[in-house]
This record gives sequence, C-alpha cells and structure tokens, in this order.
Amino acid sequence: MNSETPRISALCRAFHNVPSHPPTLTDAHLVFLWHRIREQGLDRFLFHDGGVGSLARFREVVTAESVWAYAGFSHATGEPLALALLDRFLGRTAYLHFTFFKGEGFARRLEIGRAFTDLLFENGTLSCLMALTPVVFRHSWRYGLDLGFTRLGVVPGACGVLDGKTGELRYRDGMLMKLDNPNNP
Repeated sequence: MNSETPRISALCRAFHNVPSHPPTLTDAHLVFLWHRIREQGLDRFLFHDGGVGSLARFREVVTAESVWAYAGFSHATGEPLALALLDRFLGRTAYLHFTFFKGEGFARRLEIGRAFTDLLFENGTLSCLMALTPVVFRHSWRYGLDLGFTRLGVVPGACGVLDGKTGELRYRDGMLMKLDNPNNP
C-alpha cells in the first residue's frame, strides 16, 4: 500500500462480493447501486456495450463467480461513492471496471480510486490490473492515468459502444492501460 494513500475503511464503508470469501455486498446494496447508476447515467459508461440494462442482469454480473465486486459507501450519508468490478482473470492479472458516483464520490475520486487500487493489490493475489475503455471516453482513460495506469496503446475496434439513440452497437477503438502492483518486486 502506498504510504500516502488512506486505507479504504478511512474513506468509506466498503463491501465486497468476492468468490471464496463471505460476501458483505448485500442484495439491498445491489439494488441501491443499480438505482444510483441508472439515475446518474453511469450505466452507459460502465456498461458501454449495453449488456447490463436491468437490475436482474446487474445482479447476475456483480455476483458471478468470475467477477470480484467492491463498493464503497459514504460514512456520512450512506450514498454510493464508487464501484469496482474485476473480471477476465488471466493468471495474476484482471481487468478493472471502475466508476465513482456524483457528489462526494466525484469530489474524492482520486483518493478513493487510489485506496481501491491499494485494496485490490493488498493481499498480493494480483500482479497487474488492466483497463480497456473506448478512446472517445477521454474522461475515463485520463482518470486511469491520474491513478497511475500506464497507457499501452490503442486497440482498433476493441470496444462495443451502444448508441443510445439508434440502439446500434458500434465498435470503437479502445485505450488499453495497465497498473502494476507496486508491492511486487
């Protein structure tokens, strides 16, 4: 853990759904998260291919054996601050999908994002996090760079992006980035 980064528990109430650990992320949390994701329009960024369009599908994704899910809620208000999903594990590497929520989550996005990545690397299971986001989502990959991710390059046509007006899935170039575990030699 970076000595300047506060532990996640100091920043928010953190819950998880990680295979081989008793889940602390309840169904009530999932419902609350889904409603906030939809209200704030975050689903079009977090699930840019349109593959998660309902609460039932969101539950399915977040509780899948192949997904590690982490959520942080405000100590003061109980509102969601951030959601991290890990999938596509390959050895000790996984893909990270991360969003922060408007309000307190947005205002504290860098410290919360750094604390989340520290948490993900804490037990030494992961050597590296990968992220792939549509190049047109500049805010997303720039946030990754602010968190310390390294830009690996552009992967042509790698990201399906659902056009909200036509319902058509279009393939856009993706920005591929990685973040190495700072605790690995």
